[in-house]
Parts: sequence; C-alpha cells; structure tokens
Amino acid sequence: MTTKTYSLRLEGLDVPDGEISFRDISELGAALQQAATRIARQIAGAEGRGRSSAYIDRLSELRLTGLGIGSTVLEMIVGDEATSR
Repeated sequence: MTTKTYSLRLEGLDVPDGEISFRDISELGAALQQAATRIARQIAGAEGRGRSSAYIDRLSELRLTGLGIGSTVLEMIVGDEATSR
C-alpha cells in the first residue's frame, strides 16, 4: 500500500492565520475521516451496515502530519505503508 499526502488550506476561520481551534479541528477531522472511510469502503466493495474491517480502517486512516505557517494549512497523510491485502 502506498500512502498519499494532502494539504488543506483553511480560510475564514475566526482565529489568527496559522491557527485552528480544537473544536474546529475535532469537527473537521471527524468529517474528513468519515469521508475517507466511506470512500475506502466503496472502493473495496464493503459498503453497507456494520463496522469496517481492520484492513479498511488502516487503509483509510488519516493522520495529521503538520500545521503550516501563514494561512492555516493542515498537512495530512492517508493510508498505511504496512497494510497489504
């Protein structure tokens, strides 16, 4: 499995550039993780009710790798190098 790296630039926050509130990061993180899991389940043909398999969970896991200076930029990685089918 390869991993993918993404940067997400946030605008219009009510905090200084380069910052994000814990409330906002929590809500944003939960929404992004849910979307990544749904996409992984759809690609793997594991749509429907019930928990995702451990494989899907590892495959779709998002991890924050950095917070950029200037405007608020979240750097993240998705996937798990060690996960194989």
